[in-house]
Parts: sequence; C-alpha cells; structure tokens
Amino acid sequence: MLPRRFRLHQRKDFQTLHRVKPYYRSKDFLIKIRDNNLNHPRFGIIVGTRVSKKAVDRNRIKRKLRACARIFIESTEGRDVLIIVHKDIQKIQFVALESILQKIFGATMLSKRIAS
Repeated sequence: MLPRRFRLHQRKDFQTLHRVKPYYRSKDFLIKIRDNNLNHPRFGIIVGTRVSKKAVDRNRIKRKLRACARIFIESTEGRDVLIIVHKDIQKIQFVALESILQKIFGATMLSKRIAS
C-alpha cells in the first residue's frame, strides 16, 4: 500500500490537477502532473464506473496502479500525479503496466516544463 503522505486526498487537489495542461495520454490512461510545494510526490488515481461497474474491479485496478506508483516515488519528487484510467486494465500484467507507466513517466521527466 502507498503510504498516506504519498496519496492525494482532498477534493481541491484532484480538481486542480484536472485542470492541468499539458497531460500525457496512452490508450489505457491519462496522466496529469504538476509541481507541488512538498519534498515528496503525491499520487491520485481515478477509475470511473465506465471502466468497470463493479467496485471490486475498480479497487483492484487502483491497488495495481498504487503498486506501480511506489516504483516512481523517487523520480517524481515534489510533484502531484493524477492517473485517470480510461479502460479496463485488469487483464494487463503488472510488468506490462509498469513498462507503460515507465514510458510515460520517462517522457514527462524529460520535458523541462511541468504545469504549476
């Protein structure tokens, strides 16, 4: 489980990140990143009912993404990251999911300007 200090909790934080541009898209999800004033990153994950009607499935997807997020804690220092899932990624293996996120995070960390 991702420790509490590495998670986004407040509604205003999610709303602020929703308005952030630029964002990074793959066929499975959308990632929005912005700088925060903290020394550590915070991750938020949104899995809507369009992805799966069952809460069990949505929570399983969130757990899988949180496990992947732990890997990127050091590389995203001082940033808020919002991951919005667009399609059911339950069947994607953890290693494949990790490599997809690695490509996206690699692209975002190479770009100089992160939305503030």
